[in-house]
Amino acid sequence: STLDSALADVGYGKLDPEKLARKLLDLPLETEKKKKKKKKKQLISGIRIDGIDNLMVSIAECCRPLPGDDVVGIVNSGKGIVIHLKNCLVAKQVMESAPGKVLKVEFLPSQTIYKAKVRISVEDTPGVLANVSTTIAKHNINIADINTRKSQAGKTILDLVLDVKNKEELQKVLSSLRTVKGVITAKRVKREKLAKSE
Repeated sequence: STLDSALADVGYGKLDPEKLARKLLDLPLETEKKKKKKKKKQLISGIRIDGIDNLMVSIAECCRPLPGDDVVGIVNSGKGIVIHLKNCLVAKQVMESAPGKVLKVEFLPSQTIYKAKVRISVEDTPGVLANVSTTIAKHNINIADINTRKSQAGKTILDLVLDVKNKEELQKVLSSLRTVKGVITAKRVKREKLAKSE
């Protein structure tokens, strides 16, 4: 049917889901000037969904999956297909409540760069931040974002977003960071604690 082909076009990224919804509900189409800037779904090479390559997908911000992780695709109205860690709380909820929205996903070899969140706890001593950034640079990994704060125990917490190709590359840099003098812990952050409203 025409609706089925339109839905398929949405899945392939050929048709904007908002335009389809407005057409089905007989609502006027927004002009380009009125549209708010939205995060665009990316054509991320190296992801196969139910046997199909090169679909428009986005990576879930809540769990930030990487190649090498066990992942699923979640069909999300308005967002298309969102890739989550299989053990992500959001993915688990959808698998229980709406299993038909869950798709099989596999990462394929590619040079795509993914954002990985890392939390490093360090002693508050001169030079430790320089040693951390030098160690990351030795792995040829970019620091895309960094925030620092003091913990209640008087330690410094570094929240970083690193540009990595896969889970293995991230694990290597974390292992190196754990050997840096002044580093107490270095770990990947897959999800912040859920807010009570979630």
